[in-house]
Amino acid sequence: MGVVAVNTLPSLFRAVLAIWLVLGLVDVMQGQEAKGTNKPLKGKSKTVEDATLTALGVPAKDMLPCMLWGDKKGGTLYLLERSGVLRKILVPAFTETLHLDIESKCDWLTLSGQGLAVTVSGKQEVWLLDPDTLAVKKKMPAATIKQAVSAPNLNVAYVTNGTQLAILDLVKGKLGGAIKGEYESLAVTPNGGYLLAASDKIFRYKIAKTGAVKPEEAGPAIAEGRRGSGLMLSPDGELVCLPTGGGNRTGLPLHPPAKNYSTFIYPVKNLKKPDCVIEQGGYPEVVGFDPAAKLIYAQGGDFALMVFNYGGIKKKEYRSKDVRGVRQYLPHPEGRKLLLLAESQLSWMELSKE
Repeated sequence: MGVVAVNTLPSLFRAVLAIWLVLGLVDVMQGQEAKGTNKPLKGKSKTVEDATLTALGVPAKDMLPCMLWGDKKGGTLYLLERSGVLRKILVPAFTETLHLDIESKCDWLTLSGQGLAVTVSGKQEVWLLDPDTLAVKKKMPAATIKQAVSAPNLNVAYVTNGTQLAILDLVKGKLGGAIKGEYESLAVTPNGGYLLAASDKIFRYKIAKTGAVKPEEAGPAIAEGRRGSGLMLSPDGELVCLPTGGGNRTGLPLHPPAKNYSTFIYPVKNLKKPDCVIEQGGYPEVVGFDPAAKLIYAQGGDFALMVFNYGGIKKKEYRSKDVRGVRQYLPHPEGRKLLLLAESQLSWMELSKE
């Protein structure tokens, strides 16, 4: 990453950059301001099998698959668009309360110990925002960045440009420790204990108190076909998978038999032996985990949503002509409710009680 080699920059530029990092004034004071909106987003509801599907009035096609809850009860939701629009929404009313236009291309959103961290790839920066007000607190340079991830108890973020991993100190605004490799997608367990990375396999790194990472384990090469969706990590940090368009590779040691177009579900602490396998059918790329209900959500074939238990047994399938091109599932902390982001629309889905 270009930012890591700061000492190679001209002395005058280094001096200016140092002043910027210490004072943190220029970009912050000139930063965009969030606007209060109080805008209702709930659209029409309909019944799909034994579930209720409610359309939400946001431009789903431009939304990034990094929707996240702002609290443990799922009362606040953050949505980020590729164009740079960030929304804060109250749930279950689904009322937009704040709207911030970053005015540049964005690629990811994560929650850190210093606030919301936005990957502003159009400016090659990471922005820190106040979660309550969406006020811009800090802007930090991160050349060629594609994704920055963190956890609520961490003061660092892990950033990648696809071929390097680096650690960004969110307090000092300094980027360092570049590690070469394939880092197509990243995820951090919610307790800040592990960093997970993926290419054609899943890697686990132990996170030290300093934020430094140490390699612990690599799983087998499982990716078959398109792998653009990346890692899927459970909200409790216990389970992980790497769904790919051609399904996961079968016939591996310590892996159960599986049909074509299936996805292996691994414990985060054992990437060599999956807990189960879910068989989805054609082009499975998205998985979501619902720890409260002990359910796994996935798409495949003609189904916008398939529901599996934690043993990999399929319980239900849902098909909707309004939901096409699924990109993310965000289960609600209470269980059996989820946000379903598709190219066609963003939906709130409430499953029937068992």
